[in-house]
Amino acid sequence: MAEGLIRFAFGHSYVHRVIAHTEEEYNASVKILQKAGMRFVGTFKNKEGEDLWEWEITRNHYQEK
Repeated sequence: MAEGLIRFAFGHSYVHRVIAHTEEEYNASVKILQKAGMRFVGTFKNKEGEDLWEWEITRNHYQEK
């Protein structure tokens, strides 16, 4: 599913990167994003002050896969 959504996003020329956020723990969601080629960018706080992990894949990285 994640790979399909990424493929769909990059099917539009104006999309240069796809980002995702997960809870701050290594879990099944993280494994799915990693398998889809996304890389860890860092930690940030959401509006509620909770720490989240940010993941991304750029068009260039996607095309190299």
